[in-house]
Order: sequence, then structure tokens, then C-alpha cells
Amino acid sequence: MGRIFRENSQVGYKAVIFDLHYTIVRPFPSRGIFYQSVLKKYGFDLHPRMINRSFNETWKEYGNKKITRSSLRHYKRINIENWWFDFHYLVLKKLGLQDRKVARSINREISNQFYGNPRIHKMYSDAIKILPFLKKRKIKLALATNSYKSTKRIINYFRLNRYFDYITISCDIGISKPNPKLYLLIANKFSLKPSQILCVGDSYPTDIMGARKVGCGAAIIYRKKTKIKKKYDCIYLNNLRQIKNLLG
Repeated sequence: MGRIFRENSQVGYKAVIFDLHYTIVRPFPSRGIFYQSVLKKYGFDLHPRMINRSFNETWKEYGNKKITRSSLRHYKRINIENWWFDFHYLVLKKLGLQDRKVARSINREISNQFYGNPRIHKMYSDAIKILPFLKKRKIKLALATNSYKSTKRIINYFRLNRYFDYITISCDIGISKPNPKLYLLIANKFSLKPSQILCVGDSYPTDIMGARKVGCGAAIIYRKKTKIKKKYDCIYLNNLRQIKNLLG
């Protein structure tokens, strides 16, 4: 199952909080191809590799601190929409698009599809295997996502309700990651101490930082086959099945 990279970690967790996008599901066949299909409608035929490169460069430029501060306001649709517009406009400028009006239309379509269209998504194979295993082991499971209410379509399409005891969508409950209140809410819901809960996600600033602040265990999923450069105070997983080694 590969190696687990541990930093300040423990075993014996009785509950797991999962992120949704890029942890349980992902755009299919890829982000670059999905963005390419949207851009083509507006007259831009760009290779997925170029789109991915621009996206990744912009994400790196934003930095963890800025992403963390912004994510705290992702409990309203307009806040999420405006953040992604600012981000996508920078991505598109790198690709040669300067028109803000066109960029806003592109952003709106990308967001609506990403958060609300289950048919452009696919579950990760390790998620398909670990969720029923955890459910059978009677591990309490929560799903926490900074998303529009329309994300319920994706959750329902993949029948994730059969696994999760509690599901939070930021625009539904008025709290978004990495607000520590969200993790305390879930701990209270499960009648557990934060230290008994493992939080798993793909983004350190949104999925991990808040969890660490309240004393939850935290693991970042890193499925890439390239060498991991460890820089965060959390567990590193290269597939979700490794969670089996961290349970009570």
C-alpha cells in the first residue's frame, strides 16, 4: 500500500473527516481537459498542459496564507464566485486572455460545472475501496467541502450519503474551512475529542490548517508518483487505503 509519511502523528483515530474535490472525487478526465472544453466555447483552443501549467503557477503565487484567509469567507456563493474569478482571471491572463467580461463568463461556467455537474467527475479508486471499509469498521465519517449548495448533486450522484454520517457544505451551514469552528462542530456531533479525529484533504491551507489548530490529526493526500518534498506538520498519504494503519 506504499509508505505513510508521519509528522507529529498518532494511531487510533475513531473518526475521519474527508474533503471532497481531489480527495474523494476529481474532474474527469482531467482539470486541463475540462477547462479546455469550456475555453473552446469562447474561441480559445489551448492544450490542457498549458492550462494546467498556468493554473499551478497561479496557485503557487497565491500562497498558503492568502488562500487560507480567503477560504474563511467561502460560506457564501458570491464569496466563492468572486475568489475564483480573481484567480481564474490571472490564469487566463497568462494564457493571453485580457477581456474581464469574457473571463467572468468563463469563470461562471467553470464554477457551475465544477461544483454542480456530477457527470464531469469520477471517484478515485482508493476512495471507492476505503469508504466501505471504514463504514464496516464503524468509523464515524464526515464530509466537509467549501462548495455551493449545488454540490449536493455530486454527492447524491455518487451515493456518498451511504458512507457519511455527517455532510457539511459551506454554503449550507455558513461555516467554511479552515475555520476551527467547523472541526469542533463535527467533533461535538460525533461526541469525540478533536484528537480522536483524522482530517484528510489535498490542500494544506484549506483542509489541514484549521484541523491542526483544534488538535485534530491531519493527513494530506499526495497521489503523484513524484518524490514528496515534506514541508507540512501532518501525515502524508499516497493513497487513502493507508488510513487503515491509523485506526483504533
